Amino acid sequence: MSTLCEDDLDLFVLEFPSGTRDFVICIDSGSSTPEAVNPMELLGLELATSILERVANSRPALSLVLSLFRLLVPCLEYRGNRRHLVVEEWSDLDIRGDTLYEDTRTIVARELARDQAEDYRVVTMGEEPPADSLAEIFWDAHTELPDLPDEFEDPDMSSFVRALYLHLVPSGSGRETVNVSEIRRRISDLWSDNFHDLEVRPSVRERRRVFKRVLAATVRLASQLNGLVARAFIMRRLGAHRRTHDEETFTPAEEALLELRYGGSRALRDINLGLLFGCGPLFAELINDFTQAHEGDATPEQLAARAERLRQYIYLLGQFRRRRKTARSSERRDSRLLRADCLPGGPREAARNHADSDTELPDERAVRNEEWQILEAILPHLKPRDAQRLSALIEARGDRRCAAEALGTDLTTFSRQWRQTVLPNVRAILDEVASGEGYGSLLQGENEYGEEENEGRGPQETAEGRNLLPR
Repeated sequence: MSTLCEDDLDLFVLEFPSGTRDFVICIDSGSSTPEAVNPMELLGLELATSILERVANSRPALSLVLSLFRLLVPCLEYRGNRRHLVVEEWSDLDIRGDTLYEDTRTIVARELARDQAEDYRVVTMGEEPPADSLAEIFWDAHTELPDLPDEFEDPDMSSFVRALYLHLVPSGSGRETVNVSEIRRRISDLWSDNFHDLEVRPSVRERRRVFKRVLAATVRLASQLNGLVARAFIMRRLGAHRRTHDEETFTPAEEALLELRYGGSRALRDINLGLLFGCGPLFAELINDFTQAHEGDATPEQLAARAERLRQYIYLLGQFRRRRKTARSSERRDSRLLRADCLPGGPREAARNHADSDTELPDERAVRNEEWQILEAILPHLKPRDAQRLSALIEARGDRRCAAEALGTDLTTFSRQWRQTVLPNVRAILDEVASGEGYGSLLQGENEYGEEENEGRGPQETAEGRNLLPR
């Protein structure tokens, strides 16, 4: 937030031959050439706080929303993957497509440059004018934030805004001084953690999406708040005895100039020009030309022609940025493919000729199934308590945690009971069977082929030798 105070600013009133006044707020730097202030720096004035306090007296909820948006303006990002507003210098060469192939020398970029040049021709010649309005085109060209309707209700946003403000600003009454750098750091931390610390209505996975909607509202409502601050500053400098008179007698042209310069102009989708400082001389020329059409001398036809020229150029700018994004994405993909690992050398072998190490062999599966059948067969020989625990372990196929959950106990308790009581009793029965008739007697004597199940096994086979029990 700006550290300016009202004493650092001067007001210049320019009156055009038509009688329309243009109000320019400049920084009092002591030099002979006045320097126009960035419009968004007016939000840092004490005057902005006074306006929010007056709003709070009649509409407390709106005051909280505007106060949060005032804090979020310095948190808007202009570069990197998270940027919210695209602020960069662009020229006529860009919207003609001449710089697309120079920026990324790929085949895709060459084709996109050809498409951009064709769009420039048909749009500027009036063959295929843009279909959307200037406001929609202006928003899409300068931000990827969602374009919100003028009036809407969103309970998720409402709860999110309130929780975020109370998280950033300590609760209490009166005024509180906040550190903008600290606010930016805390917002960045919340974003990295998906706003997990906020007790809000949206789910955690939806909170980033809601925050982007909050930032979209910030761009528009903070611009309108800035217009109120600029108007209050102008009226204060004009003098108290003229304040009421001037508020009532601003002409429509003067209102339009105030909105364009300091507020949120509907024609530009409520994006304050102070948020777009640094877009280059061509953008400044187009905006100045559009602004001068509101000075009162221009006819409605001239105003429409200048608005159409701005609409065409901003539309082409949006097309250029989308195509540049596609070209750079293609370049990164090609670069990844160049650095990809080469395929192994030598003759290729079919996958069917290689054994699947992740799949259990049939004979191993048969042995394991037989072992589970043996354990199921000794259940009647155990005490009911031990049989219940062994049965749960068999159902879980050796997973003690699942067995413990099935019995309604914890893993530690089940493991202790298994080691101390169930395992010794099961081993004793298995050893007794192995030393007597063998395990085949537990499997009903014969298999499906009519052969004895205990064929090939000696009477000395024990539970330890067969590894029947999970450790």
